[in-house]
Amino acid sequence: MIPEGITGAELDRGAKAELRSLPRSLADLVAQHLVASGQLLDADPELAYKHAKVARRLAARLGGVREAVAITAYLAEHFDEALTEFRAVRRMTGNHEVLPMMADCERALGRPEKALALSREKQVLLLEEGSQMEMLIVAGRRASRHGADRRGDPDARRARTVEADAGGLVAATALRVRRCAG
Repeated sequence: MIPEGITGAELDRGAKAELRSLPRSLADLVAQHLVASGQLLDADPELAYKHAKVARRLAARLGGVREAVAITAYLAEHFDEALTEFRAVRRMTGNHEVLPMMADCERALGRPEKALALSREKQVLLLEEGSQMEMLIVAGRRASRHGADRRGDPDARRARTVEADAGGLVAATALRVRRCAG
């Protein structure tokens, strides 16, 4: 059920443009669920995730919808589904900015070696600076949790420096969804 007052018009311009490939009534319904998802992130991540899943059921072939599902699944700590959706987003849109969250999902699922492998992908060097920092946070968490002695490793030093702001990964993720929700 869509919360009262949400029309879907609150969705940002880029997300609306993607919905134009759908029939108008379907696009409006998907937009309402995406807006509800974005607005509920802080108060109820699980409900935000449910709204995003409804949007996916209605428009699974749209990268923005899949990204909303990925991010809300991530924030609701459904890391296995988040990882699946982030992979779909990357494949569908070519967006590599999801790599840090993919690595964090791998880490949360108990696969730190896979997280580290993602941090070494060549696309990491092409990420925006904030996303590179997020990747260092994830890699730093892996190093600190597994007792690695990497004092001479410049990446580990940078990771320890930004580890103090580990909450930045979640905050940046939530910001991505909110931007779409308007």
